[in-house]
Amino acid sequence: MNQKDIKVLVVDDEVAFADTLAQRLKIRDLNVMTAYNGEDALLKLKEDKSDVVILDLRMPGMHGLEVLQEIRKSYPDIQVIVLTGHGTERDEEEVKQLGGFDLIRKPADINHLEHKIRKAFREKCDRTMSVMTAITEEKNFDTAQKSINWKIIKTKAAFNSKEEVNMSEEIKADVLLVDDEEQFLKVLSQRLEGRGMKVDTSTSGEDALKMVKGKEFDAIILDLAMPGMNGIETLKRIKDENPDVQIIMLTGHGSVEKGVEAIKEGAVDFLEKPADLNKIMGKIAEAKRKRAVLVQKKHEGHVKKILQSKGW
Repeated sequence: MNQKDIKVLVVDDEVAFADTLAQRLKIRDLNVMTAYNGEDALLKLKEDKSDVVILDLRMPGMHGLEVLQEIRKSYPDIQVIVLTGHGTERDEEEVKQLGGFDLIRKPADINHLEHKIRKAFREKCDRTMSVMTAITEEKNFDTAQKSINWKIIKTKAAFNSKEEVNMSEEIKADVLLVDDEEQFLKVLSQRLEGRGMKVDTSTSGEDALKMVKGKEFDAIILDLAMPGMNGIETLKRIKDENPDVQIIMLTGHGSVEKGVEAIKEGAVDFLEKPADLNKIMGKIAEAKRKRAVLVQKKHEGHVKKILQSKGW
């Protein structure tokens, strides 16, 4: 997937700090905008709503707490992480009371901040999922509106592979392995199943196409060189049927050019055989995260249309 998934707005009156932080977050595959005061931040959110706001506490003009209060009133689904250079326990308590996601003291470690942003986004997605469930299950829309629980619930998406993946732990994922070497399929499927995954296998591109029509997968591991329909053609056909599916290509030694071609055609990544199991698991976790984000974005759009049609 080429587009960056999580939209972040950095708000700080120190222009150099805001710009530097934005650049560092962009390197980490986040879609980042900047605003240099509270008023500008609210205008930008009106034009292009973000998923997460990184908000300086003490700014001239509108104080950070005022901005936070306005964001929570106008955009209750946006998560706000407050940054402060000299925050007190009272500040932290006020941030929580106003509905802020967290308060982090400057200078913030960039990895810690990225972790918080992704965690905030996951919990935002959970809220939307709870809305979707309420609307789906309630026949009466007024009753559904009252039944929506905006409290943070335990995440269902589990797409946190940008954080470090502990390969000794299980990864819950539905995976399709496609390779004409049956022994390779048998060994790899057993090893992945041993790590908690549900694995289906296919020995040809033609068979894989039939399987993806009948079942959704978090990730597909697809061999590049197969008799009949090769990996690139299979990739194209699958992506035509389901653009959201995440495909990881396996290539032989010296096939880097083909791997790059596969990425251009929509593969999320490629690995050279023999691929290390930890690397495969890491790629599967990343693929699952990306697919979950795509599905969640679609749910959000569907919920928005329903709410608008009912005048909520």
